Amino acid sequence: MKKKLAILTALATLFLVPHFSFARERTLVATPTKATKGNFCTSVDQSAGTLQKNIGEKETQYSTKEAQQQSALDNKLAKLDTDRQNSRFTWDNSRDKVYALLSERAETDAEKAALLKFKSTIDAAVETRRVSVDKAALNFKTKVDQLVEDRKNAVASATLDFKTEASTALITAKTNCAGGMAQADARALYLNSLTTANESLKEKLAQVKDNGQLRTLVAAQQAGIAQATKEFKATVLKAEETLKKAFPKA
Repeated sequence: MKKKLAILTALATLFLVPHFSFARERTLVATPTKATKGNFCTSVDQSAGTLQKNIGEKETQYSTKEAQQQSALDNKLAKLDTDRQNSRFTWDNSRDKVYALLSERAETDAEKAALLKFKSTIDAAVETRRVSVDKAALNFKTKVDQLVEDRKNAVASATLDFKTEASTALITAKTNCAGGMAQADARALYLNSLTTANESLKEKLAQVKDNGQLRTLVAAQQAGIAQATKEFKATVLKAEETLKKAFPKA
């Protein structure tokens, strides 16, 4: 009897989501184009066009990498969900077998009543734990999805700011050229503006790369699941001890 009852305790399984992190994408930073010194005013449009092409290519690279990461994340979460459901199915089958074995040993009305109470307690504990685990998993996915969305928006905003600053720099350069400013000075101001915009872009993207929030979400989910499992095990052990007392000869 003791051996059979111990099975229930051994079946208490902790479903933890392994730590994972977003892969680092290629930095979406456009390198300022060095406009030709001698004919800056006549070549600035071509220089700006090359810059636009470069940033466009980097945006495409980033979008492709982001889509791959999203797909990998979705597959990871889907597999965890499938594994959790399969584990529950296996656990339920094992639990039913234990109940059947205990039922064969219950002879007196007191023993049968004790077994019914035991089954009720365990079934309720299982359901409570599963609800807690599912809630933790859903909360994790919801917050991760929001984190990913915020990340995409931050990158889009940073890129748009860079494009706007680059466009403003081009307009200013053409205005300076049309106003008779020396080409060397117009070129220097133009490149300085692009460098400033580029440094700002780097800083913003560096902040987006920080995955500290993701680690916090993973830790919170693991803590929630661990607590649910701890409470489940405590309930099982207590129910097991109570059932043993109802089978003094077992």
